Amino acid sequence: MTRALVLGAGIGGLSAAARLAHAGYQVQVHERLPRPGGRSNLIERDGFRIDTGPSILLMRDIVEGTFADVGADPAEYVSIRRLDPAYKVFFADGSRMEAKVDRAELRAELDAIEPGAGARFDDFAEIGGRLYRGAREHFVERNFRTLREMFGISNLPQFVSLRVYEPMHKLVGRHFSDERLRQLFTFNAMYIGMNPFTAPAIYALLPYNDTVEGVHFADGGMYGLVEGLVRLCQDLGVEIVCDHPATGVIERNGRAAGLRFADGDLEADLTLVNADWPWAQRRLLDREPRHPLPGRKLRYGPSAMNFYLGVRGDLSGLRAHNVVFGGDYAGNFADVFAGRVHERPSYYVHVPTLVDPSLAPDGHHIAYVLVPHSNSDAPIDWASERDRVRDYVLTDLADKGFDLRDRIVLEEVIDPPRWAEEFSLERGATFGLSHGVSQVGYLRPHNKDPHLDDLYYVGSSTHPGAGVPMVMLSARLVTERIADEHPPVRLGQVVHG
Repeated sequence: MTRALVLGAGIGGLSAAARLAHAGYQVQVHERLPRPGGRSNLIERDGFRIDTGPSILLMRDIVEGTFADVGADPAEYVSIRRLDPAYKVFFADGSRMEAKVDRAELRAELDAIEPGAGARFDDFAEIGGRLYRGAREHFVERNFRTLREMFGISNLPQFVSLRVYEPMHKLVGRHFSDERLRQLFTFNAMYIGMNPFTAPAIYALLPYNDTVEGVHFADGGMYGLVEGLVRLCQDLGVEIVCDHPATGVIERNGRAAGLRFADGDLEADLTLVNADWPWAQRRLLDREPRHPLPGRKLRYGPSAMNFYLGVRGDLSGLRAHNVVFGGDYAGNFADVFAGRVHERPSYYVHVPTLVDPSLAPDGHHIAYVLVPHSNSDAPIDWASERDRVRDYVLTDLADKGFDLRDRIVLEEVIDPPRWAEEFSLERGATFGLSHGVSQVGYLRPHNKDPHLDDLYYVGSSTHPGAGVPMVMLSARLVTERIADEHPPVRLGQVVHG
């Protein structure tokens, strides 16, 4: 059988491994960390089970399609439910709202902030829906093997219809005048590490996704999805080896012949790397990471300051997902992307135990706090910054009626340098490379190596980009390409040269 080695058991690596095994390859996955998941990992201690990475689950059809495409019933591997409300929002002026699933209720919430905004939301959602469907059809779910495929005459009209060259905040601003609603319908750009004030309008598909397609939750938290993928892989015959870091790629006669490890080399017919793409270029291939177009510089996304708290007592009044806006929305994002510290940042609070109480001991909750932040390349005193951001968030939550300070029984923090070191993320950029117009589609690192045959990539810094559904799509696209370029030879098959 054709042997495939997958380096990295993140969501992208596991999804690709399952697809490869189903297609007839013999697949082995090697993971540097002690357990699968990559940055979508787990803090498991004192009865708490806390996700470390992504927590917002969108595009349910893509997630469940990963299981269905290999002949499995998704419900046998992961239990997913839609959340209502999608999230609760705390504005800097003290007002609050919830993004309800029911359209009439959502309109009423919007009208209470800006009269007439509910009706205008319908038009905004229609545009978002067109952007969402168009982006998936023409860009997200396609392999681009040449520049012409992306920028050919047949595809050029899509750049206009998908508003690639219009800023997202301007599109939102034409529908909503109140600054609070402009924040509500642009903050989602941070899902993929983009500045809402520079992100192209195509990313208005994100608030559409939240409010119309829905925000979902996997029982067991996001790691419940990882566990489902692990079981799927095992059921398909994939071998997963953890705590086994690779030291390099075997290069022989212009092709990748497998992976090097401290305890010996493993050869393969093809190698698929799920490690962070820029990190893999430096550490595994001894190359400088380069943009696909000569002369272009790679742009890295931001990072995050994450606080993982086990909390005693009640957290009613919060929802599973909560967004808290600081007073200087534009200045906050300008600082994040300029490598500066912002004094009163916006932040996000995830309380998964309000949906799945089994994630914490009785009488306790999890509060996962994420503060968007500059990546580890910024000249910041990270030790003092951790303390400052922690004090700010806990004080701000207390001012809003959620005083956690004397109820914290478990606490851990992952700052940008720790994201870089522990999870092998170049510059600690938790969202991977930036998703600006100059780094999407063919202009993003390709899923096939340009210099070595039989070497492929999957993950957030390759096409189509960051986020759980996107890396699952990345897995589908790369395995389609592998099957086309390197079809498997099955056991007992006679190959005629």
